[in-house]
Amino acid sequence: AHGEVLLLDWGIAVATDEPVFGLPRAADTTRVAGTPCYMAPEMLTLRARQGPATDVFLLGATLLEVVTGHPPRRGATTREILDAVAEGPVQLPQDLEPALAAILERALAQDPAARHPSAEAFRLELQRYLDHRSSSALEAEALRSLEVLEQELARAGEGDFAHHVTIYDAFGATRFGLRQALRSWPENPTAAAHLRRALQRMVEYEIDHGDPKAARTLLAEMVRPDDWLRDRVQALEAEQQASQAQA
Repeated sequence: AHGEVLLLDWGIAVATDEPVFGLPRAADTTRVAGTPCYMAPEMLTLRARQGPATDVFLLGATLLEVVTGHPPRRGATTREILDAVAEGPVQLPQDLEPALAAILERALAQDPAARHPSAEAFRLELQRYLDHRSSSALEAEALRSLEVLEQELARAGEGDFAHHVTIYDAFGATRFGLRQALRSWPENPTAAAHLRRALQRMVEYEIDHGDPKAARTLLAEMVRPDDWLRDRVQALEAEQQASQAQA
């Protein structure tokens, strides 16, 4: 109903400290149990104590299947799969996005100490990745509008109201999309740079068309505008005031 999937598996759950609800302690584990394709190395060898890092490995294994369509370990027989679990790290596809690959590589590390310290830490890193990915998608959409804006500004003519509307439509879409990208990821450096460029080009457009009020309004939206641009707006304002005084 809410567009969510809940994954629960308490079949072989253990408690990390004192027994909880009758679950055995991880420290007392003496037998191998688990689904071979997903097992963390310590679940098979029992050389390292199972704990939160084990859950992190299983979460990473689940994420890998979501991304690639298959679990971390594969083989023709159970013995082949178990040998792969014991022998070496999970091999990740080469075409994964680098940020996502880094999350998976850490979560699926052979050494439990090298993984995320908890399921919550894993979740937070994955959420940051999703936020950045969403921001990048919004930015890419806004850049298409920015390209249209640049094209329209390149052929801007004085006194053409319809063309003025077209320019502001493209600018509005650009500004909205880039602001949404920055709201999703405030530290997005390229979205901030593109928004600055769009605002600067519009300030110059209004200067060229003799509208200091519109230019000043757009200039106020910029973070630390360049001195030369501020000077041009001030010069236009002074020119208009002198013209009004003369009139």
